[in-house]
Amino acid sequence: MSPAQALYRDAIRFAAAEWQTLTPAQRAQWELATKRCSLCMHGYDLWVHAATTGDPKTIDTIERQSDTTLVRPTPVPSLSLRKKTHHAH
Repeated sequence: MSPAQALYRDAIRFAAAEWQTLTPAQRAQWELATKRCSLCMHGYDLWVHAATTGDPKTIDTIERQSDTTLVRPTPVPSLSLRKKTHHAH
């Protein structure tokens, strides 16, 4: 496994662990948002995407389009740092 693969695997674990801390009602809001926006993913998948990309604008748009309020995931620190250094080259 490459260092990048290991980093991404850790990021998924981080996001999954945080998802487990959500209440059932909070998880249901993420599921509802994906359904209302006709996304081809589940709420958990959207959560992982939000945590690993650290892009709040996407979640802002989904909240607006789905008329929901979503608890925001903590952006995965290692991936956010990697993206900033990657774009700097």
